[in-house]
Amino acid sequence: MAEALDVAARMRARRTLLTHFSQRYTKAASLQQHDLQPDSHVLLAFDMMRVVLGEYAEAACFVPVVQRLMEQMGD
Repeated sequence: MAEALDVAARMRARRTLLTHFSQRYTKAASLQQHDLQPDSHVLLAFDMMRVVLGEYAEAACFVPVVQRLMEQMGD
């Protein structure tokens, strides 16, 4: 995840949607707290998730829940 966020930062991406997490990397430890702030425009996707670009900011409310789920899966 850190590599994807680095690429997004270097290309000055307006939005970053992280998908396809490997079960080998279930912990969200590589995500720093500043990466997940509402103004960072970084989302963690989950199965069957659909995001309309106009609703991207509203979808950010799912980030803390998805992050907690990933952390629990790593235990």
